[in-house]
Amino acid sequence: MKPTAIVWYPIVIVALAGAAMSTIKTGRDAVFFTRTGLEDLPLAYLWSEIALFFGAYIHLSAMRRWGSRTSRLMVFFVSAALFAVFVPFLVPDHRLVVQVLYPTVPMVFAAVFASAWLLIGDVLEGSEKSTIRRFYGMAAAAATIGGIGGALFARAAAAALGPRGLIAAGAVMIGGCAALASRTHGLHPVMATAASSAEERPALPDLRSLLTDSYTLGLLAVSALGTVSAMYIEFQFYSAAFASGQAGTQFFANYYVLLSVGSLLLQVVVAPWVQSRLGVARSLLVLPVGVLGGSTMVAGIPTIVTQSLFRILETSLKNSIHRSSWEQVFLTFEREQRAAIKVLIDGALPRAAGILGAAGLLVTLKLNASMPFFQSSVWPVWVLGPCAALWILAAVLLMGEKQASEQCDYQVRLPDS
Repeated sequence: MKPTAIVWYPIVIVALAGAAMSTIKTGRDAVFFTRTGLEDLPLAYLWSEIALFFGAYIHLSAMRRWGSRTSRLMVFFVSAALFAVFVPFLVPDHRLVVQVLYPTVPMVFAAVFASAWLLIGDVLEGSEKSTIRRFYGMAAAAATIGGIGGALFARAAAAALGPRGLIAAGAVMIGGCAALASRTHGLHPVMATAASSAEERPALPDLRSLLTDSYTLGLLAVSALGTVSAMYIEFQFYSAAFASGQAGTQFFANYYVLLSVGSLLLQVVVAPWVQSRLGVARSLLVLPVGVLGGSTMVAGIPTIVTQSLFRILETSLKNSIHRSSWEQVFLTFEREQRAAIKVLIDGALPRAAGILGAAGLLVTLKLNASMPFFQSSVWPVWVLGPCAALWILAAVLLMGEKQASEQCDYQVRLPDS
């Protein structure tokens, strides 16, 4: 079969993963804020960053030991089983279970989405740039459509299923991702041929060269600054929701619906126009500019409406324009090292920045200054403003990197749409 026919399977996987994430996060957030409160959130962030680091290490080790195909299936099957294990014990009285679930969700879905996007890259390898751009855009749209479906399902089923039922439903969806991934492996001739070869097992890139190369350093900077910014924006949103007394299942279900609809509109209407005129490299500037503008808006009008809109804006931009551009960044690396480099840049090395960010929130709360600080009209600019400015600088520097490989005719090292 042609790659353009096979690629629909991993696109559906991305959609199912998006639905599973919306469903599971709705249940997780509802039970977390039922049993605990805002004061436990920075510690949950800290454990999330640690879990993401070890999750990336385990994922990378699995790829090196069993190869990309086998480890991809393991990610889906183990993720589904892991959430299923939580279901019998997920009640508000079990505080430890609730606190363990919170960091488990980002750790699992980091591996799930990385596996799904890398599968798309493997299937489309060697295709024309216009074909790659089109299907990556479709995949980003599929993720947001799946997120809408999952959020609508969670909203409709929340009263009947409760948080535990939503977690169980998400686990079933991830199991469907595993079945579709297995089917894709069987249909793709290149992947089937490489299944038993040593080339399928990604070589671990030399960390010294990775940390001294200006291009990969730029990617690390973008990933790290994006991690810290997203954490503080999310905490600001949760603090506003918690203070308003609306942090329940219906509230979060409605929020994820609006979030996914916003992402879809941006991906379908705005992203093609932005990428066709600016290219992938300049498209990476859209998210930090949005963060800078949103933080200024919240500083001027610090209400739950503006804080919610800021969170929706940031996440919608991240899930649409930024995601479809960011995933194409890794196509410039050789297939043998692409998966390993993506896991390191997306899942391992930026965790240090996330840990520092979570520690900053934790210290703020320990000093009993949390609510006055996060309800202040100026903190978004002072905290998120410098992050966004450095983020913009890192993206601009990436645009100056020339493409080293003669196999591509991009004007910049980032794939230029």
